[in-house]
Amino acid sequence: MRLLLAIAAGLLLLVSCQRDEKKPANTTPITAQPAEQLKAPPSGVTLTNEQIEAAFAEKAKQLEPNANNTSNEPIELKGVNFQPQVNQFMVNKGQKVFDSKCTSCHNLTAKPYKASGFMGITKRREPVWLMNYMTGVPIDRLNVSGSEKNTLLQCYTRQEGQRLSIPEARDFLELMRYIDQ
Repeated sequence: MRLLLAIAAGLLLLVSCQRDEKKPANTTPITAQPAEQLKAPPSGVTLTNEQIEAAFAEKAKQLEPNANNTSNEPIELKGVNFQPQVNQFMVNKGQKVFDSKCTSCHNLTAKPYKASGFMGITKRREPVWLMNYMTGVPIDRLNVSGSEKNTLLQCYTRQEGQRLSIPEARDFLELMRYIDQ
C-alpha cells in the first residue's frame, strides 16, 4: 500500500510540474521520471499523461494482494487494519459467513447456544487473535490456557477444509465489530 501511495504521489508531482503550455491537458507530453518500479523509458523520451496513467494502472494491478491461501498451512497474521467506520458491505458478507459456518453452534447475542455467544467478542479478544483463530492458526501459537484450549479446538471452522479464508475471516470480524458497537 505504501508503494502504491509513493507511485501515486510521484505521478501527481510529475503532472503538477508541467510547464504551462497551450496544449490540451491530456495530450501534454512531459519528461518522465517514473518511480523505480516502473520501467524507465530511454533517456530523453517523453510520455503523455495517458501513457503514465496506463503504466501506473498496470503496476497497480500487479500490487493487488492475494489473500487467498491455497496451502494447507494457515498464515499467521501480525495485525489487522480497520477503517474508522464499520464497512456495511463487509458486514453483509460477514453475515453470510456466519449463516453458513457458525449458526449451528453460536448466536450473535451474548447468550450461549451450543457454544459461546459472539456479542462482545471484539472487547474480549484482539482483532489479530480472532483472525488467526478463524483461519486455523495452531492453538499453540494463540497463547490460550489449557482448559480454554480444549473448548477452542472443538470449533467446526478450525477443522482443515472448513476454516475461514482470510477475506472471509476479515468480513466476519467486521460483522463482530458491528454487533459490538
